[in-house]
Amino acid sequence: MAETTNLLQETLADMAKHGKEPKDVLWCGSEKYGRFTWDDFVELSNSLDYDDSYGSPKIAIDLVICGDSWWMARGEYDGSEWWNFLTHPGMPNEYKKPKRLGGDHLMWPKLKEDDDEEERRAKRIEGWRKEE
Repeated sequence: MAETTNLLQETLADMAKHGKEPKDVLWCGSEKYGRFTWDDFVELSNSLDYDDSYGSPKIAIDLVICGDSWWMARGEYDGSEWWNFLTHPGMPNEYKKPKRLGGDHLMWPKLKEDDDEEERRAKRIEGWRKEE
């Protein structure tokens, strides 16, 4: 039989890894289902042992645990499950309006690369015009 993981113990260990404790949790649930308390989560997850290896997910894939400026969301690949710990990104000091937000001209584009590509393209065109 496959080794099982206890959802509460997995959750507490992952929270501790990121310096979080149960007192830091504001709510649990999902955007579409609704919210419930940390105590509700503990009651249900304490007795929930599951096989987190490959197959199909056993834990609700839309389950989140939310704190102030952080949250944990379920990750899954081919049935293997885990928590992803996420934080709100910091707001940059510099304002910079992008030239575009993506397209087919780059693979896995990023805003900076997109702007850099736009500048390189403009320089190439300018060079061609000078040659004419």
